[in-house]
Order: sequence, then C-alpha cells, then structure tokens
Amino acid sequence: MEHKVIDDVVGLPYQNLIEQTINSQSFEWYYVPTLTYEEDSEHSGFVNTIFSSEHHIKKQQMDILLPLLLEGVEDVKEIFRIRAVMWVKNQNKLPHLPHRDLNHDHNTMLYYVNDSDGPTKIFDGDNVIDEIEPKKGRAVIFSGDTYHASSTPRKNHNRVVLNFNYGI
Repeated sequence: MEHKVIDDVVGLPYQNLIEQTINSQSFEWYYVPTLTYEEDSEHSGFVNTIFSSEHHIKKQQMDILLPLLLEGVEDVKEIFRIRAVMWVKNQNKLPHLPHRDLNHDHNTMLYYVNDSDGPTKIFDGDNVIDEIEPKKGRAVIFSGDTYHASSTPRKNHNRVVLNFNYGI
C-alpha cells in the first residue's frame, strides 16, 4: 500500500470540534520519555491513549474521534489503538527515529489536529521518500509496516496528531 494524503478529510466544523476537544482543559496529556517505544530513543512527548484493544482502554473522546477514522478509511474491521500525540516547540533536538507503530499487521491513519511545522517523514529502507507537512484537517494513510518518523516543531508552539491503528 502506498501512502495516501487526504486534505480536509472532514469538513471545517468537525475539524474545529476535534481541535477544541483536544485543546480543552478536560483533555488529559501524559508525559512519556519515549514516544516510539525504542529503548534508545530520546524523543519525549505527550500522549493520551484514547483507545487500546490491548490495554482495554476506551475514553469518552472515542465517541467524537471514531467517525474521523470512518470518514477517511473504508472497511475498518478492527481498531487496535487511537492516541493523541503532542510535541512542543524545540522539545527534542535530534531527528525522530523511523518506526512502525505496532508489531502486527495493521494500517495507520495520522490526522493533523493543527497547522504546524515538523513534517511526518515516510521511509523506504533508509531513504526518506516523502515529507508530509502537518496541516489541520489533513490525513495520511499507510500500511502499518511503513517506517515513518515525526518531527519536533521549531516555529509553532506544538504539533498535535491523532494516530489511528486499525485492521481492514
């Protein structure tokens, strides 16, 4: 599966609702020392696991966010994980490490909650084959075995992504 970029995967009113939900005082963020689960990673950030089939987590925000996945992807058979990830300006100095989200068959949809800098890099082996700029309302969809890497924003206050891992 090639990666696919979809601008305005949902309409502006829904984009605004998602952004307001994520930015609300009631949305919880948790600091994690590594976002890519690599033992040698020094790339900290903030995360909120909204749904995890493995850890039996289902938070109320799933009701607002699940339709986003269903607008971007046809034939979702199973949801493995939904999580919000935030990097703050200049938080990490080194480039982020290429990784896969899960170690089993799945697909990934990334949704950019806000306009920011710090592209998502898509890899083929050791080569970067594309860089997708974070743009509010944009989704990028790819096979779960695709290595990808986030980036820390340098100009904007933060970069917020919703990460959906699912089976079709």
